[in-house]
Amino acid sequence: MHVDLGNALETTPGLTEETLERLDDRVADAHDRIAAGMADDAFGYAALNLPRTADPDAIRAAVDRFDRPEAVLTVGIGGSALGAATLANALESDVDAYFLDNVDPDDARALLADLPLSETVVNVVSKSGTTAETLANFLVVREAMTEAGVDWTEHTVVTTGAEGNLRALADAHDLPALDVPDGVPGRFSVLSTVGLAVAALQGHDVEAVLAGGRDGMDALAGSLFESPAYAYGAATYALAERGALTNAMMPYAESLETFAEWFAQLWAESLGKDGLGQTPARALGATDQLPAPAVPRRSAGQARDARAPGRTRGGPDPRDRPRRARVPRRIVARGAARRRVRGDRGEPRGRRRPERPRRDRPRRRTEPRPAAVRDGGGLRAVRRARERLDVHAAGGGVGEEGGPRAARRRRLRRGRGGRRQARVPGGVARGRIPAGCSAAAVTDVVGLPGGDEAARRLAVTAGSAGFRCV
Repeated sequence: MHVDLGNALETTPGLTEETLERLDDRVADAHDRIAAGMADDAFGYAALNLPRTADPDAIRAAVDRFDRPEAVLTVGIGGSALGAATLANALESDVDAYFLDNVDPDDARALLADLPLSETVVNVVSKSGTTAETLANFLVVREAMTEAGVDWTEHTVVTTGAEGNLRALADAHDLPALDVPDGVPGRFSVLSTVGLAVAALQGHDVEAVLAGGRDGMDALAGSLFESPAYAYGAATYALAERGALTNAMMPYAESLETFAEWFAQLWAESLGKDGLGQTPARALGATDQLPAPAVPRRSAGQARDARAPGRTRGGPDPRDRPRRARVPRRIVARGAARRRVRGDRGEPRGRRRPERPRRDRPRRRTEPRPAAVRDGGGLRAVRRARERLDVHAAGGGVGEEGGPRAARRRRLRRGRGGRRQARVPGGVARGRIPAGCSAAAVTDVVGLPGGDEAARRLAVTAGSAGFRCV
C-alpha cells in the first residue's frame, strides 16, 4: 500500500516537508500509545488485536450446518452491516449477500419477494441484542419465511453479546450463535464474528482475510514516512487544522463503493466528536468526478467596474441586470411615442430611453393611463385638456385667441421628462368632448384656435383616450 501526498504539498491549504517532519515526532508518540492500548486490550484498541485473537474455527462451526446457501441476508445496522458488506462486495462469490440496514417497508418487502427464502440464510447481528431497527426488520423477515412455509429456525444464525433479547431467542430456539468480542466498537468489528460470518457463509477463506489484517498491523511503524496509515492520518489532521474540513473517499472500483460508505462511518463516528474533525464525503470514481467548475465570465459592466471604489472586485453591476422576462402582449404609451412590447422575448421594439430617477413626490394620477397616438399632441396634452374642460367658477370664456403670446402658449413644445405636450389657453371651457363631433363643434367647445386641422387633431386624441359623448 502506498500513500501519495504530492497533491497536498505546496498548495493552499497545503503542507510542506517541514510540516511533515514536525508531525513525525507526534506520530511516534501516538504509535507508543497505540501499542500500550493494544497490550492492555483496552476498549477500542482491542479491535487492532482482532487479526490475532479472532477464532475462525468457531465461525466455521456456526455456519457449517448451512449447506451452500444461494443467498445470505444480514439484518443489522451501522457497524453491524457496513464492514461485512465491504468484504462481501470486494470479494467475489457464488453466494449473493444482501443487507437490511434500514427500516423501509417497501424495500424490505421487495427484497423478500425476490429472495429464494428456502435457500437463504439469515444472519441477525446486534451486540446489545436490543437494537430496535434490527429486531423490527428481523420480525418482518421471520414473518415472510413463515408465510412462505419456511422454518426460520433452520435458516437463522445470531451474532450478539452474552445477554439481550437475541441471546434469549437463540437459547430458546437452539439457534447457532456467535459471540461479539468485548472492547470492540461495532464500526471496528469487521475482522471479528460480526464481519467474518458472512465471509464464511460465502465460502471465503477466513484465515486468509485475517492474515491480511496481520500484515496491515505489522506495517504500523513509528514514523509516518514508513507507515501509509500514519502518513494518511497525519496529513489529513494537518490539512484540517489549515481549513480543509471535507475528506472525500472516492474509490474507482465498483466493488469498493460500500467501502466508501464504511469509511464515512468510521471517520465521522471516530473523529467527529464535539464539533471537531472533518466531514467525510463518499463518492464513486468517474461517476461522481465532475469537471472542475469553470470560472464565470464577467460581463462588460463587471469588468469595467471591477476596481470601482466602494464595490467588491468583480461583483455584480446594477447596470448589468437581465432584461425583464416574458410580459403580456400590450401597448405601452409614454408621451408621444407608442411602443409595442413583444411577448416572445420581453424586449421592446425601437429605441429605449434611459430611465430617470423617480421623484419623491406622489404622482398626481392613480388611474390607468389612456393610450395616445403620435400626432395627437401626446398623453400630457390629453390630460391637460381633460383637466381644463370645465368652465372656471369665476366665469370665463374660451380665452384670448390672438397675439404672439397666446401663440407661443399654444405651440407644441417639449416638457419635463423629454415628452411632448400641448399648451391650451387658460380659461378653457370645462366639459366633456364629444368623441365623434365635427371639427367645428370641437373648436367651439374647446376654443382652440388654429382652424379645422387643430380641432381634428384634438378630436382624434380625445376619441383615442376614451371620452364619451354627453
